[in-house]
Amino acid sequence: MKWRSDEPRRLWNTSLAQNRITSSERGGQPLEDWLAGALAHGLGIDYADRLNGLDDLRRYVYLLRDGIRSTGPCASVVELYEQVVRIVSAQPFRLGHELANALGSAAAIEGERLVYDLCAAMRRRAMTDPSDGATGRRTFALRSTSRTIDAEFFVPTLHGAPELPILIVLHGVLRNPGQYLEPWLPFASSNGYAVIAPHFSRSEFPGSGAYNQGGLFSSDGRLRQKERWAFQVIEDLFDATRSWLGSTVPDYAIYGHSAGAQFVHRMLMLCPDSRARIAIAANAGWYTMPTFKLEYPYGLQGLAVTEEQLRQALEAHLVVLLGEEDSDPNDPMLRKSDLALSQGAHRFERGLGFYRSAALAASECGVSLGWEEHRVPGVGHDQEAMAAFAASILVENKR
Repeated sequence: MKWRSDEPRRLWNTSLAQNRITSSERGGQPLEDWLAGALAHGLGIDYADRLNGLDDLRRYVYLLRDGIRSTGPCASVVELYEQVVRIVSAQPFRLGHELANALGSAAAIEGERLVYDLCAAMRRRAMTDPSDGATGRRTFALRSTSRTIDAEFFVPTLHGAPELPILIVLHGVLRNPGQYLEPWLPFASSNGYAVIAPHFSRSEFPGSGAYNQGGLFSSDGRLRQKERWAFQVIEDLFDATRSWLGSTVPDYAIYGHSAGAQFVHRMLMLCPDSRARIAIAANAGWYTMPTFKLEYPYGLQGLAVTEEQLRQALEAHLVVLLGEEDSDPNDPMLRKSDLALSQGAHRFERGLGFYRSAALAASECGVSLGWEEHRVPGVGHDQEAMAAFAASILVENKR
């Protein structure tokens, strides 16, 4: 059936009127928006950034509804739910119409009401505690500022245990914390870790300067107070998580891949007094070198970093984790400025150079280097494979 331009919205609105979801149940959101968010959340889609905003996600919901609409018998929500799980497990979500078309080929159903039921089922999936722990999304208040930050989380069945260790996982340039959380679930469940994956949204932390580089400078080029740095979010998030879980652990582990790895190594260097007991930076695209001869973000010149703070950073436990196949000099996401290219032609080469520069700096400062370099053979710029290797490092370094 070919729809007139106004027909989908008319039928959609009719269906919404019949669903009877109160404003309080949906947190004051318009029902259309709530359904879109419920479906995206249930599928682990970061619709605020991975797609182009809520309007595109609404259109995705329309596609889903129209794709499964037909004149035949009605498939059950369970059948649709199971197929969605199979699709998402077999292949990560890419485009809305791919999933819509796949659902459309499964069974012929009356679409509008079932779309609502499917969204509700997905929301229940996102909020229900699995047998080995609970997953979901939570908004955390940050104590040093008036800001909040959303984060995906996994909490094992040890929820509330005072010694529950905490791992903070940082996403890459796509700002998709749900996809970065997922590879850590087997490790977290088996080893009793709470995993928090904050969402540094583009609206709050726009561009590389505000996220990867820590948000050190205001728009007029002035160095901000440390409390306003993006790095401080991690310390505040740790406090908020510990309070929420009833954990008394004094420190945390932190892992970042790609853009997240840029964040992690800079945080360790510029905030050596952080409570990170181990920091893992995997496949960073370029680095802030431990030298005062280059201006930030390529070096430490122009910042209020002392030689004593640099020594402290070099003694901290930073793991530089490098995929040996992350060696494409033509990767379109790779920074190619003159200073970035001076670090190496590709990520693997730059990571090796970063570690060598740290060893030299530690020798010049007269301290023992606390950093480690690990190479992952056969792996390129693959966050899931790197997370699996990083998990083995955390197992060896668990308190």
